[in-house]
Amino acid sequence: MSLAMEITFDWLRSNDPGANPFNAEVSGGAIQINPRPDCVSNDMCPEGTECKGNECRPIIDCDNPQSGPGECLDDRQACVDNQCECVGDCNLDGRVRANEITIMVDIINGEAPLSACPAADFSGDGVRANDITIAINNINLGCP
Repeated sequence: MSLAMEITFDWLRSNDPGANPFNAEVSGGAIQINPRPDCVSNDMCPEGTECKGNECRPIIDCDNPQSGPGECLDDRQACVDNQCECVGDCNLDGRVRANEITIMVDIINGEAPLSACPAADFSGDGVRANDITIAINNINLGCP
């Protein structure tokens, strides 16, 4: 299924850290937001993107674990190894699944180390209940 959205505007200002994560095109005063290209491997994706969750998503760099809230998209990404990743996506495949929520609970309870899910910590202050809430939102909404 291919969906496209068109928005007409007189003035637009964007401070998007991902530059063009919506694959948008501007023409004649209108913005067309195209769907992200489908993929099964990184070599199918345009430069500056990578294959995650079977679609080409922008690669967004970040400075440190505390920078996720300010440098990553939608307040739903954490900074992991200087790259923005979906909160709760323990295996970094572009999707959050129920078993990854379980891993996050184990981290909170001290039964697993943070290294079991580096993307569990949204703001670099340790895994907390609000991180699980963000991860559940990422299950429901999909990763940004």
